[in-house]
Amino acid sequence: MTSGRVLHVSYDGLLEPLGEAQVVPYVEGLARHGFEIGVLSFEKPEHLADLSRCDAMGLRLSASGVAWRARRYHKRPAVPATLLDVAVGAGEILRWSRRCRAPRLLHLRGYVPGLMGLLGGRQRGTKVVFDTRSFMVDERIQSGMWAAGSAVARAARTIERRLLSTADAVAVVSRAGARRLPTLAGGTALTKIRVIPPCVDLERFRPAENHAARKAELGFPPSPVIVHSGALSTWYLAEYTFQVGMEFARRSGGSFLVLTHETEFARSLNTRLGAAAIVRSVEHADMPRWLGACDAGLAVVRPDPAKQGSMPVKLGEYLACGLAAAATACVGDVEQHLDGSPVALVFDPRSELPEELARRLLAAAARPDRAVAARALAERLYSLAHGVEAYAALYEELLSCAA
Repeated sequence: MTSGRVLHVSYDGLLEPLGEAQVVPYVEGLARHGFEIGVLSFEKPEHLADLSRCDAMGLRLSASGVAWRARRYHKRPAVPATLLDVAVGAGEILRWSRRCRAPRLLHLRGYVPGLMGLLGGRQRGTKVVFDTRSFMVDERIQSGMWAAGSAVARAARTIERRLLSTADAVAVVSRAGARRLPTLAGGTALTKIRVIPPCVDLERFRPAENHAARKAELGFPPSPVIVHSGALSTWYLAEYTFQVGMEFARRSGGSFLVLTHETEFARSLNTRLGAAAIVRSVEHADMPRWLGACDAGLAVVRPDPAKQGSMPVKLGEYLACGLAAAATACVGDVEQHLDGSPVALVFDPRSELPEELARRLLAAAARPDRAVAARALAERLYSLAHGVEAYAALYEELLSCAA
C-alpha cells in the first residue's frame, strides 16, 4: 500500500452533525487504510467554547491516528466573513505544507476549501482532489441568493472552472452531477471523476433489536412514527414536510417526530399548522437511537435543477435503520437508487399532494419486510465501508503517480 500525507480541508465543522456524519467516519476509515491524515475544519464559536466536546472529538480522532486542526468559523457579514475564513484556511494550508514537508494530497471538501487550496499554493508533487459535494454556484443562483449576472456570481463561476480544471481528480455524490461537470469546467476534459454518494456507518445506524421496546424507551406509543431529521430551512420544503408528517400521524394514529437543531423554526411552524409534531434537538451520536424508534422518514428537498449535484444524507440513515423512506425526485440519483423499491418512495412535491404521499408511505411502512428491504438497500448503496474503499482507491491512484 502506498503511504502518503493527506490534508483534508472541510468548511463543515466536525462538531456539526454533517461534519460528524460525513467527514469524521471517512478520515477514520482512511487512516485505518494506512494514510497519514490531517484535517482542517472550521467550527462555530459556540462549539469551540464547549471544551468537553472539543476534547472528546480530539481524542476520538487521535485514537484513529488523525491530526485535527480546528479554526473558528465566521458567519457575518457573509462575504467578508467567508473571505476571512478563506484567508485563514489558505494560511493554514501553507503552514501545514512547510511543517509537514508538504502534504502529498490535498482533499478539498467543497468550494470554500477549494478556494483555500487555490490561494494556499500547490507544492510541487502534491495532488489535489476537489470534492464538490454540491454545485454551490448553481444553488446560490437558483435560490435567488445571487443574481446570475452579478459580480459575485461571475467570480464564483471563474473559481469553479479553475477548481474543476486544475484538480487531479473530482469527486461528486451523484452520476447526474457528474454529467454536468464538463459544462461547469468550461469544456475542459476531466480525467478522473469519481461518483461517491453520501455513505452511512452501518455499524452505528441499524434497526433496533427490539423496535417496540425502543419506542417505549423514548416515550412513544406502539403506533407508527414518521420522522424528519436534520435541517428544515434553505433546501428543504418545511411546510410540505409538516403536512405529510401530520397526515401520516392522523391516518395511523401515530406520531410525527422532528429531530433538528432548528427548533425555534420547527416549533413556530408546528404551532402555525397545528401539526402536533414532537420536536427534539439531539446530537448526531444519538441519532441512531431515535431513528430506531421510527417507521418512516422524510427527505423533502426542493427539486431545483441545482440539486442534481447533491444527495440527502438522511436518506441512507433512514434506510440503514430499517425505515421506509420518501425522497424528492430530481435530486441527485434518488430516482435511480430507489427505482422499484417497495419501501423507498420517490415523489415530486410539485404534483403529489401531501396526503397522497402520506398514504403511500404509510403502506410502505406497514410492510412486514420493511426493515429487511430498507437495510438491504442501504447496504448496497450507502455503505461507509464502500465509500472509504472508493476514496482509498482514488488516493492510491493519485499518490502512486506522485511517487
